Amino acid sequence: WMDRSVFINNGFAINPPSYNVATFDGLDKEGNAYKLTTGLTFGGADTLTSRPLNLKNYTRKDSVYLSFFFQRQGQGDQPQTEDTLYLQFLNTNGFWNTVWKKEGGVNDNNFLQVLLKIDSSLYFHDQFQFRFTNLANLTGNLNHWNVDYIFMNRGRNAKDTYYRDATISSTPTSTDPLVAFGVEV
Repeated sequence: WMDRSVFINNGFAINPPSYNVATFDGLDKEGNAYKLTTGLTFGGADTLTSRPLNLKNYTRKDSVYLSFFFQRQGQGDQPQTEDTLYLQFLNTNGFWNTVWKKEGGVNDNNFLQVLLKIDSSLYFHDQFQFRFTNLANLTGNLNHWNVDYIFMNRGRNAKDTYYRDATISSTPTSTDPLVAFGVEV
């Protein structure tokens, strides 16, 4: 990742798909409010930006998809109606295009999966990047969004929602790594 403004943790999400969830809120990378004022301040808060990926040898026919899971609130503060989580792609002209967004104001603590096909020639270049960002109250630890299990690959389809992958989703409780990963010896 190119930046570190999101909080990587294992405490804010409820039943995450994997360990180490990215939590978006109104705090900077040091855990301080972006803006301390007497009134509520709203605006762009956290950003999680991928490193550049070389997609110049791919086309729509390669069926490249980006998927991720997101959760409103979790153990934190419910995002309000005006709070929004965005996913943006960097195009060939160096501009960020919003390709997906979700507003707050919904009382749903489930992780929901999103699967997006990269289908525009604007994104098949050698410096492709994607980023998540949120609009939130900038005065504190508020308006939480959790993002987890970001996965991008070619040869996928719109129904590709299951992965042959072993991952942990909570803190291991044993010092024996085989027991911690669910394999009994």
